[in-house]
Amino acid sequence: MAIFPAEQEGNTVYSHRGLTYAGWILVKGLKEQEIGEIISETLAYYSDENLTQVEVRMVPDFFARGSQDYLHAGLLNLGARKIASVTHHCTPLPYKVSDRGKRWGKRQAERNGLEMTRSVDLRTFWGKILVPNLMDRHRVSPTHSLVEIEKLQQRCPSHIHFFAVMKNREMLGGAVVFETDTTAHLQYIAASSLGKSLRCLDMLVSWLIEAAFPDKAYFNMGVSHIPATGDINQGLVQWKESFGGKPVEAATYRLLTNTHATEFLFENTY
Repeated sequence: MAIFPAEQEGNTVYSHRGLTYAGWILVKGLKEQEIGEIISETLAYYSDENLTQVEVRMVPDFFARGSQDYLHAGLLNLGARKIASVTHHCTPLPYKVSDRGKRWGKRQAERNGLEMTRSVDLRTFWGKILVPNLMDRHRVSPTHSLVEIEKLQQRCPSHIHFFAVMKNREMLGGAVVFETDTTAHLQYIAASSLGKSLRCLDMLVSWLIEAAFPDKAYFNMGVSHIPATGDINQGLVQWKESFGGKPVEAATYRLLTNTHATEFLFENTY
């Protein structure tokens, strides 16, 4: 009925602290009472293992195949406390970019002879564009190494895509997009100095939103915090909003393992 990917450190179970999201992954059609019992049984199991608390990093709603209302209700009924949250900017699809500056930038890129292409040349993007950009602007490296992203792409070719912007065989920018059933998620995006001056990112993001994923419900541009401090990067927020991005919160909850569903009243059950 459910699986619960997790990791343990000390007396706490985390689901989980990797790049992806976790929590309870449920079969379709469960009632509110059943979901509450699943959460309660999970907590009881960890309590029997002498673990004291569970932290759950919730899946953002736009990634879920169905409503997560019952899951959130079950957590709150069991005394879950929200200890953190992040805000994604997600564009509902279909969407036509209307920001005047971005439309102008896209036209400039087209006039400058830039072209969009689906590519497998992650090595050039990582080595010459993405890594130098992140190190220069934020003093950080990509979450995935080149070897890791190439291995993931080879294992999941229909779910991990790389799109490049080219001019006369020179790569000026690119984007790595992770595709789920509901969402195209922008994992990495960067451009060279020349690419930025020729407005290649305006062209690239507009094309991804308007044309690349016609069967998806959302285009997610991720969170907008500064890696070193956790502060919100307001310039990045404005950039995402110019492409139709709307704020969507994803919460992290903490629960004590000695709490049981029978102590709470679940309403609206069938």
